[in-house]
Amino acid sequence: MYVASIILSALLQASNPQPVADKKEDPDAEMVCRRVDVTGSLARKERVCKTRGEWRRLADSGNAAARDIIDFSRSRPSGQ
Repeated sequence: MYVASIILSALLQASNPQPVADKKEDPDAEMVCRRVDVTGSLARKERVCKTRGEWRRLADSGNAAARDIIDFSRSRPSGQ
């Protein structure tokens, strides 16, 4: 009986979960994994894990680069 009470007390101490609010302080810090196509392969995909903030920054930089290309091509007269 004594051993069972020791085990029970150890389990109760170990099962004290942290509040959910503590884990969700920064939503950009959450890890997100995506499957990305491998260049040069028709079927191969690779798993890439980054934080939400890193994925957002990558998307924003890609959109900015595309916007710069469009703006540059619009500013030049056609045929040049």
